Order: sequence, then C-alpha cells, then structure tokens
Amino acid sequence: MAIGALIKNSWQDARKSRTVIGLLVALLAFGLNTTIHGTINLDWQHLYRPQDFHTWGDLWKFLAELQTGISPVWAFLEVSAQLIFGTTAMFSYVLYPLTIGLNAYWATTLFARTRGQVLLSAGMSLVFAVAIRFIHKGNPQLYDMLMPCLILAWLAVLQQLRAPAARRLLGLSLAAGTLISLLELTRTLIFPLLPIFLLLSFLAMRALPIRYYLLFLLPILLLSGGWHLKQIVLHDQVHWSNHDGFNMQKSWSEFTGPVSTDFQDDPPLYAGGFDNINTDRHTAYNKVVKQQVQQAILRQPLRAAGHIVTRLVQFYRPKTELFMAHTPGWYNLMYRPTVWLGGLSALLGLVLLLWNTVRAPLKGATWLAWGRPEAILAVMILVISCVFAAGEVGEEARFMISLLPLLAAAGGGIFQLPRSSGLRRS
Repeated sequence: MAIGALIKNSWQDARKSRTVIGLLVALLAFGLNTTIHGTINLDWQHLYRPQDFHTWGDLWKFLAELQTGISPVWAFLEVSAQLIFGTTAMFSYVLYPLTIGLNAYWATTLFARTRGQVLLSAGMSLVFAVAIRFIHKGNPQLYDMLMPCLILAWLAVLQQLRAPAARRLLGLSLAAGTLISLLELTRTLIFPLLPIFLLLSFLAMRALPIRYYLLFLLPILLLSGGWHLKQIVLHDQVHWSNHDGFNMQKSWSEFTGPVSTDFQDDPPLYAGGFDNINTDRHTAYNKVVKQQVQQAILRQPLRAAGHIVTRLVQFYRPKTELFMAHTPGWYNLMYRPTVWLGGLSALLGLVLLLWNTVRAPLKGATWLAWGRPEAILAVMILVISCVFAAGEVGEEARFMISLLPLLAAAGGGIFQLPRSSGLRRS
C-alpha cells in the first residue's frame, strides 16, 4: 500500500515523476553494464600499464613526456589510485557503469518536461543501455562514457545558472568552466570545438555580471591552458594529441593518397604492448600527415564538404558491430530507429532555430535562443557527429556510443526549442 501510494503521489507531481523515472532508468542502465570491464584511459593504444608505475616520480615523468592521445587528467587519477590502493578497479568496475547510469538519468530528466517527453527519453535511454551492453564490450573505453557524462553535467549546470532564482552562482560558474576543461582534457576531439563550447556558454550566461564570466574562464585557463602551454614548450604542438593526423588520414585517404615515408614507431614499452607512439618522432610525423590532409581538403573544398555529408550518412546508419561484439539482428529493429529519432529531433531543432534567426536576425530573442541548453545540445550533437564521421573510420559503432545519451536527451526535450528563449533574469 505504501509503495503504491508513493508511486501514485510521485506520478501526480510532474517533477517527482521525472526524478523517479530517471532514477529507475539509471539503475537499469547501471545494472545492465556492471559485468563489463571498462578499459581505463591509461590503456589507450596499450602503451602503458598501471602496474609499471612504482613511485610518484614515475607519474610526474610520464606526465612530462605525455604528448599523445591519453587523457592527462584521468591517467593521473588512475595512476594515483594504483600507487595508493594498488588497483584501478574503481575505474574499470565502478566508474564505468556509474557513468552509464548517470548518462541515462540526465538524458531522461534534463530537458523532458511533460510525462510523455519523460517516458520517450526514458525508453530511448533503455534501448541505448542495452545497445551499449551488446556493442561496447567489444572495446569498452571508459572515455566513451565520460565524454557524454561531462557534456550533460555541463548542460545541467548551465540550466541552473539560467534559473530565475538561481543561487550559488559563483560555484556554478566555476563548475561550468571546470567541466568544459575536464571534457577537453578527456577527449582530444574536443580541442578544435572549444571555441564553440565557450561561445555557447557565454550566450547561456549572458544575463550574469562579468565577474561570473571570469570565474567560468578561470579553471579553463588553469587546467586546459596549463596543459596546452606544456605541450607548446616541451613538444612544439598546441594540440595534446600527436595521433590525430593518423586518424584523419583514414577518413580522407581518397583525397591524400598514400603517405610514403620511412617513419617507424618505436619499440613497445613492455612485452606484448603496441609500438610506442608517445615519441617526438611520432609527433613530428603527425604534423606532416595533418598538413597533407588539410592541403588536400583546401584544394577540393566542395568535394570535401560532400565527403563529410556522405560520412555523416554512413555514421548514422549506424553500425552495430565492434570487433567480436554486435547487437542481435532483431534488436537492430529498435536500436537504429531510436538513433534516427534522436538525430532527427536534434536536426529539427537546429532547422527551427536557423529559420527563426534568419527570419528575424535583428531581434535579440532569436540569437539568444542559441544559448538555451536545449539548443546547445542540438549544436553539440551536430558538431561532434561531424568530427566523429570525418575524423576516423573503422570504429563508428563505438563512436556512436558516446552520442547515445545526447540523442536520448534530444528525443525527449528538443521539441521545446521553438518556444521563446528569453532569460527571465534581469
């Protein structure tokens, strides 16, 4: 009786029902993926092993020499856990399914308002949780789950900053900047998108005094700025990945053709590991590859634009197998249409925003609408999809996994975009 009354009371209250449904979906998503052993960030390309770090000096030396695609923040935390506790299990067995659960909760509750929207996002999140269970075990990189978790957390903070009676603005501003910096230091693909994140954050915060903008920028300058300064001084590169050119070449090989060189990667750091790509030679050659790709694109810009569109269509197919892992054929009848629903919802929102902006470009409400978290979500889905589609081939099924929580959030909440956007804070 008590449980029935609780459910009835929660359902009658829209906010409570959204929270309860979100928690149930989060628990189910968490439980579905607890048996998967997430791969820690340090293990990218099988270059390093936690057990090879014996002192704090080993960790500082590693960070000083790091110039490839391993996240410095998460690698620092993982090695620190190894040095203190003798294991990184809390990342592989706890943080991995926990981020999946958090993604499902935020996707269900962040933008959906009506019960129908909540149920739609909840259903999409459950479909995606099962897809993750099938597909991602083929290569369960922890950063694939961390990226959407940080994006949704950032959007949740922006949402709080825009609330008419928001409190703790200082802490929220610092949190928004910290989340963007952690996101940028988690996935190398975010770095070229950083100006977009900053611009949309400024639009979202436009009603706040300038001091909150400065607080927002502080962690970005300290964390991301400090890391990029280290890359410039020690490794002569701005980006903190010396491997992005090699990934780009896979997608743009028909433009660049084969790259002929006598470059060879250094021997593995340990028996059974992959060739060591965290070297000055690899960084230097990466610049050669990137320059060749960029020049080929500039020579044929129209063809390059068509190539991106073609790759986007292929990316949203979407693929359902990753090495030995794949979804059952019958499940694709649910998974693929659910991906399309999220993608089309985001696209519809963007089209409506563009239409309103073009129709009334001089009205403040039209361009300020781009600062609404719902609009930011749609923009992020588009630009990240383009980077994924144009920046790599071969693991599209895994790349889509990082977008699934964003698509679920879009499916339930993106239809609010046509509404007026003005902030209520004076």
